Amino acid sequence: MHEAMRGNPRNVKVTLATLNNGDAVEKFDMALNDVLADMVDPNKDPDADRAITLTIKFKPKKRKGGHRYGDTSVFIACKAKFGPYQEIEEGMVVSEGIEGPEAHQDIYQEGDLDAFFSDRSPRIQSEPV
Repeated sequence: MHEAMRGNPRNVKVTLATLNNGDAVEKFDMALNDVLADMVDPNKDPDADRAITLTIKFKPKKRKGGHRYGDTSVFIACKAKFGPYQEIEEGMVVSEGIEGPEAHQDIYQEGDLDAFFSDRSPRIQSEPV
């Protein structure tokens, strides 16, 4: 609970920090944490824009006697826009199998192919004449 919320809640000045017992700030902080996590996700586009939209809607309740003051409902929504996933290109081999088409994909870790080829020297085989 925000420091300003302690004591008599009827005497608290309404600010972004105190609105709906601090819900606006809490929702924004959660969205900010999600956006920051998205920015460092290696699967996401590092150059994409991210955004946080905090929407606060005030809906006055019907007032008796035409007064210009009274109870008001406050609705808080916070939405985050994340970066898209990076496009990744991989290869696979598609062939006709006994039971129909088959697809195979070799999974290599970085450096596997270099190690595989560095251990081999070119071999020349001659065919008998």
